Amino acid sequence: MEQPPVITTLIPTYRRPKLLERAIRSALGQTYPHVQVCVYDNASGDDTEETVLRLSSADPRVKYFRNGTNIGWLKNFMQAMEQVDTPFFSLLSDDDVLLPRFYEIALEGFNNYPEAIMSATATLRMDKAGRIIEVPLLKWRPGLYQPPDCFLSILDDMHPDWTSVVFRQDVVRKAGVLDEETGAPTDLDYLLRVAANFPVVISNEPGAIFIMHPEGYGSTPGVYTSTGWLKLIENQAGDERIPIQARTYARAVLTNTLTQKIFVLNGFHSLLAQRWDDSREAARVLRQDYGLRMKASILSALSWGCEYLPLAHRALVIMYKVKDSLKRLRVLPLQKRFGYCAKFL
Repeated sequence: MEQPPVITTLIPTYRRPKLLERAIRSALGQTYPHVQVCVYDNASGDDTEETVLRLSSADPRVKYFRNGTNIGWLKNFMQAMEQVDTPFFSLLSDDDVLLPRFYEIALEGFNNYPEAIMSATATLRMDKAGRIIEVPLLKWRPGLYQPPDCFLSILDDMHPDWTSVVFRQDVVRKAGVLDEETGAPTDLDYLLRVAANFPVVISNEPGAIFIMHPEGYGSTPGVYTSTGWLKLIENQAGDERIPIQARTYARAVLTNTLTQKIFVLNGFHSLLAQRWDDSREAARVLRQDYGLRMKASILSALSWGCEYLPLAHRALVIMYKVKDSLKRLRVLPLQKRFGYCAKFL
């Protein structure tokens, strides 16, 4: 009798032993039991090793690997992907959680559509308190997407989180591993590269909880680092396997996303944090690098007004808080529907 396929849960980690234990237990507690959990410790030097070995002694499905030195989070993910030796794998950040039926749902997708190289479920994006922020894929059409249909859907809507994606092992051979040059948006880059060239199956059922850490506007760094985003854009626009119309569309959509980040994260948030120089630099980048004179002018005018008119700055802060409150109201139906999943945190 043929044995059920094993799925490897890859968990790169660094100095978060308590959260790591939660992540490991969520993988071990799947309704689909044929799982092995491989933890890649980035030389934490704390209680991480003791925590994993304790769990491993109780359940041999847990395996522990420790780097001699901290090789960086991205290289740690890459080496984990390169060492997969099972038919399927998923990537789990040490502070995220898999819901009990995740692997069962993902494998149903593969069984229904054997040609798929990736099976994605919906993600519950929550804050640390268990409040729903958003649920990508909820409005997507479930079923099989042939390339480049899923690629275009990712561009048009919120993309899947790789926390709630299962890959076939041969995705590494066919699509490669992560692109180190993309940096922070490497997950989006990888999902786009896979979806552009290979069949993908989508489920609307929630498979995982992705913990979001929204930084306050006061902690937003200076000018947005766009190097990784520019590499991401070139990866999609320069892939000649993708139809030219889809590549052109990808460049336009991803460039617009980048400029929105510059406008909001470095422009607007810098104003709120009273970092006038950063907001003016964001305006300069938008004007000179992207020709967005209107957005640049808005930032420049707001920067001058908020710096020299304290009441204007106070009004902007109030507007931001009102907008944030309205956003929370809009997700109340999602909270009622999926809030019970916070018990897994």
